[in-house]
Amino acid sequence: MSNGSSALNTDLAIALQWGQFQARFFGQVAHELRSPLSTIMGLQQLILTDLCESPAEERAFIAESYAASQKLLGLLDLAIAVSKLEYGQSSKRAEWFDLKTLCGELESLLRVKAQNKNLRLTIAHPVGATLDIFGDRHHLQQFFLTLIDTTLQRAQQGTIHLSYSQKQNKITFQLTSTQTTDFWRETHVPNLTLGDRPSLEEVQQLAQALEFSPALKWQLCQKLLANYGGTLTRQYQDQTMQVTGQFPQPHR
Repeated sequence: MSNGSSALNTDLAIALQWGQFQARFFGQVAHELRSPLSTIMGLQQLILTDLCESPAEERAFIAESYAASQKLLGLLDLAIAVSKLEYGQSSKRAEWFDLKTLCGELESLLRVKAQNKNLRLTIAHPVGATLDIFGDRHHLQQFFLTLIDTTLQRAQQGTIHLSYSQKQNKITFQLTSTQTTDFWRETHVPNLTLGDRPSLEEVQQLAQALEFSPALKWQLCQKLLANYGGTLTRQYQDQTMQVTGQFPQPHR
């Protein structure tokens, strides 16, 4: 009886600890969403109170406000998707798909962004026509896009290189980049404050700056990959950031 009671107490302690961790995580999500939401509302209020000098300028400001709202909605959708996964409420769209095609799409999507920062983005695709895996394609795409795009944002020079392969019943991958710090530890978000009469350029910069902190995005990536039964780790040494991960691959 005492052994059963001890096991129950242990399970309760683990459940309580997990609940506290989840509360902190989603509290951080809410905190990081509140600032951009407040700023967008403030911008719309400025537009309503004759910020613009002409109808054309007003349309331009409204368009940028809408773009910022869409960016915020994307962050909210990502947080909601992860929360549903955590509590088993997500309707998984599990299917067979080609990982090489997915990575090729991401390479095409992000190559120009890398070139605009004088960086190189390279992806080493494994030998073979296809690499079929089973799972939710959208969630895995969100994972790799968040991981690579955040790395691109923080890199100042060099090459961002992704390699991946299939070993026995696992998919393994490695993302390497040159970084001045372990940026994934950073918990701060950009200052989104606007003045009384912001310029259109300042509003455009606001829309581009709407992001979760790197530390929160790292947690989101870990949770997305955990949905696949996978793990994600990183090592920072000598200005080299190396992110490695793996997830199981069932036989077709």
